[in-house]
Amino acid sequence: MSKEGAILSVIAVSQTGTQPALQPPADLRDVVCQLVHDLRQPLGGIESLAYVLELALEESDEDLRQQCGRLRQLVVQASWMLEDASLAASPEVVEGAAVDLNRVVEETGERLARQEERPLQLTLSADAPRVCGTATGVRHWLAHALAFFRDLAQGEPMPSVETGLEEEWGWLRVRSRVGCEESVRALDPPGGAGGLRRMAEVSGGRYECTVGGGVVDVRLWLPIADNAFDEVRIGGV
Repeated sequence: MSKEGAILSVIAVSQTGTQPALQPPADLRDVVCQLVHDLRQPLGGIESLAYVLELALEESDEDLRQQCGRLRQLVVQASWMLEDASLAASPEVVEGAAVDLNRVVEETGERLARQEERPLQLTLSADAPRVCGTATGVRHWLAHALAFFRDLAQGEPMPSVETGLEEEWGWLRVRSRVGCEESVRALDPPGGAGGLRRMAEVSGGRYECTVGGGVVDVRLWLPIADNAFDEVRIGGV
């Protein structure tokens, strides 16, 4: 078959709806995840080297010390973007699983307060139901959103985290005033390829990101689990 014939064949298959056009290779996700894994080590080495140089420089070399600090900040930002790519490439999908949003948020808040002395501002709805998803998936989504405000956006020390219920949806929201609005584009890159959006959509939910008055608001919406009102709430599964 000629090259032109092959192209027309792909277009025809796409139009019939029997197979999506431009289907990516089955192992593409593995390639992305391996690349992310391989890049983390050199990035960590660069960050450590910048930190050592920053300590070694004399106080008179304040400009160089600031540049070393800037280099470490850029490494942290790159690490977040790599994690975002990893989450977008291999989001967790578990059919029929349900999770308690409040329980996941409380556990995350307790861990941050204990390990980092960085408590969150929690506003948890007593009506928040169990939703479709897993505790691991929601925990990763929340941790990744919080890391954005801390590492990229230079947000407030204590982001606000809320849960709620609206019609057939439960939601989890993280918001904070940010010091670097240029970083917001990383939250929802073009093409829907961002990790936060992909994690929401593979669970049958949706993702929202709004910016106004220097405040960034990201929200994860997940459908209420079928048995949400029939079971005793026992926390994330």
